[in-house]
Amino acid sequence: MIAQSGQYRKTRVRGRSNHYSDLAIETCLTLNAAFHLPLRALAGVVYSLLIMMDASLQPLQL
Repeated sequence: MIAQSGQYRKTRVRGRSNHYSDLAIETCLTLNAAFHLPLRALAGVVYSLLIMMDASLQPLQL
């Protein structure tokens, strides 16, 4: 499920492109709601989890 975060589709609307799937965003928001972390701390937690999982996904870019 998390591996889907790298698979995004281009939209034809203006604005920033979709780099993360809805599932990846919802996972981060769930972690944020559970631990009440600021955005930078949440990005660090997600980065650490990706390293521990040995995932080939890109971390959040703030």
